[in-house]
Amino acid sequence: MRKIIFFILLTHFSAAQNFHYSSSLPVVDSSGFYKIKLLPEIKSKMKQEMPDLRLFDNENKETPYIIKSEAQINYVKSFVQYQIDKKTVLPDSITRLVIRKDSSRIDNIVLQIRNAEVSKKLKISGSFDTLQWFVVKDFHLINSVNNTDDVMQQMQISFPVTNYIYYKIEINDRDAAPLDIVSAGYFKTVANEGVYSQLNAEWMTTDSAERKMSFVFIDWKEVTDVDAFELKINSPAHYHRRAVVCSMWKQDTKYTRKPFNEVILSSEHPTRFTFPGIRASKFLIEIYNEDDQPLKFADAKTFQLNHYCIAYLEKNKRYQFRYDAPLLDFPNYDLTYFEKIIPVDLPVLVPNKVVELSDSDAKAKPSSGLLSDKRLIWAALVLTVGVLGFITYRMIKEMK
Repeated sequence: MRKIIFFILLTHFSAAQNFHYSSSLPVVDSSGFYKIKLLPEIKSKMKQEMPDLRLFDNENKETPYIIKSEAQINYVKSFVQYQIDKKTVLPDSITRLVIRKDSSRIDNIVLQIRNAEVSKKLKISGSFDTLQWFVVKDFHLINSVNNTDDVMQQMQISFPVTNYIYYKIEINDRDAAPLDIVSAGYFKTVANEGVYSQLNAEWMTTDSAERKMSFVFIDWKEVTDVDAFELKINSPAHYHRRAVVCSMWKQDTKYTRKPFNEVILSSEHPTRFTFPGIRASKFLIEIYNEDDQPLKFADAKTFQLNHYCIAYLEKNKRYQFRYDAPLLDFPNYDLTYFEKIIPVDLPVLVPNKVVELSDSDAKAKPSSGLLSDKRLIWAALVLTVGVLGFITYRMIKEMK
């Protein structure tokens, strides 16, 4: 019985790894981590979350990888230093810093301080000319500067909103030696749009005077993940129209519409719109003209956020993606535990064209011998049902 069950499980595993497509990678001339772009035509062949992707080397060994996907908005936080006009350290007395900035309003200053186990009192004053100073924060306690991951700590000191050009920071050193103040500044957060690839699509428009509507049809010829679209409108010069965006799905011989977003097309704003990845083969954009003349379109573009496969490749070795194995689940690699040590800036590789695998190619590479025979797989499935039925019968009989 155990042998039968083992054979059944092994047969299922074999069937799960029948890949339908492959793409080879360019050979690299140096070993290391690479960022391999998953082209839209590759991603469209897989499940949306890409569990059915594998990377093999020329010895048919599975190569670990990590998937990285662009976000629609990437928030990048950085430390920007203020100019230090003057720094004075009086032994057993005080450390004084005078920093200079523009007239913009701020409500905090970040000090970069080397680690020290000490408590000190601090106060901040502000000035427009360095001649007359006004209180900003009369008391702040620095209590132990201890960054376990670095030799320095960035300490943010908050205060009411002010717009002075000069700020004077004074630290009381009467009870201990001075702190090593490396710099003063602020955190700046920049929102960067994710990187997209344009999709190959055909488009057309039609108008309905009776319904006072216009329709934009976009067709990708195959199921595709879409993250943004952009319309170029030639006329009129001024417009403000409501539009409903729908994905189209074929049922039998007819298409059904599934609305998923409502937008405003306006001459005052960019006509580019983003949304969470929608998987479809066609889009329909319904535009409500009301009593205005229809819009005249010059172009309709669609985009997909970039997705990458991060993997360690050896020089002069050949690698190949295989994908679209419907029963395959997400892989579980040790590499995911070492993601932090992988460099951020990696060389980018672009896979070669999509190749459809024949039945023999799809099965022979991940498995061989009897387990690639469809007749045995069906026999194993029938045997599975029989065994489970027999076990159920025995259990019910014993319960009675």
